[in-house]
Amino acid sequence: MMTKHLVAAFAAIALGALSLEAKDTVFFVGCHPDDIENCLGLMLRMREKYDIQVIDFTRGENGCGPEGYADGTTAVKRIAEEREVCKAFGCEPIFLSQINHNAMAHAEPQVTAEIEKLIVERKPKAVFVNWPVDGHPDHVQCAAATMHAVYKAKKIAPTELYFYEEPPGEGFNFNCHCYYVDVSEQIDEACALCCKWACQHGDRIAKKKRIRLAKHGETAPTPVAFAEVYTTFRGDAVPGGVLEEFAISKTMKPVTWSPDMRWWYKDEFESLFPPKRPAK
Repeated sequence: MMTKHLVAAFAAIALGALSLEAKDTVFFVGCHPDDIENCLGLMLRMREKYDIQVIDFTRGENGCGPEGYADGTTAVKRIAEEREVCKAFGCEPIFLSQINHNAMAHAEPQVTAEIEKLIVERKPKAVFVNWPVDGHPDHVQCAAATMHAVYKAKKIAPTELYFYEEPPGEGFNFNCHCYYVDVSEQIDEACALCCKWACQHGDRIAKKKRIRLAKHGETAPTPVAFAEVYTTFRGDAVPGGVLEEFAISKTMKPVTWSPDMRWWYKDEFESLFPPKRPAK
């Protein structure tokens, strides 16, 4: 006969198994293997509570020039680097079938269908993707495909949709209301992960991230050392959404990279990496 202690032990095990099964999934979608650098702080904060899944639109085949694209070595390098980063979140990155050929990605129907299928199968609580108003056409295409997939899957698997920023000078940035997320405790680990994208000069990515997030921290609703910013399509808050738990304030605040701030960013970065002068 089973004792009360054994019954209680089996019940605890069953409850533990149920709690593991009930862990919600969050998708982080990027066009290139290093695009998720814009979300690393939030991902590090989320990883205990959520099942993190990284999805890459392409393998970044064109990231190291035409030779690396032609012989396939760039794709091999970037896949390996992305897998190394994703170990921090206990996931294997998913690479979609889009090929980054001729330095251009496209929101082709089959890629949209792949994202939609993943959403329907995994039913993520939220999806994060590149901001669609961007100077990099690949980011625009990735955002378009993801938004379309979220729209098509909404009757079966409704999900929250958020957008992350690209650094100033690399795209058009948020001029809308945003959630600020305090990543002060995660900044060192986030920057260390950035350095793993070695073929894309990960050390530079890390330094640029630290500069940018320090500025966001200064202008956050409650100032902090480092902050990441996220928005929704219309800049509306999502009551009870995943970001409310991590945001500094439930009230979204405008983020505007003014010309002065762009010059500040450029000057600060060039102080770390002076532009190379042609040899005389």
